[in-house]
Amino acid sequence: TSTLEAALLGLRHIVVYRLNPFTCFLLKHVFRMNAHAGLSNLMLDSKSERKPTFRERLCSDVTEHQLLASLLELQQPM
Repeated sequence: TSTLEAALLGLRHIVVYRLNPFTCFLLKHVFRMNAHAGLSNLMLDSKSERKPTFRERLCSDVTEHQLLASLLELQQPM
């Protein structure tokens, strides 16, 4: 996927998934959704204790303030 390619290339990015609140509830409570949706973060989460390779904003975490904070993080030198 593009998120895995970006992570392999060392590109900084954000993954955003805004869903219907009921869908988020189902994913979290019924399907016990992992906190990650991007492929490289999913792989790291299952393989090691390393932190995610990029920021993800999911469900209720998709607000203009959260997105702005994530974009400002991308502007900071690595």
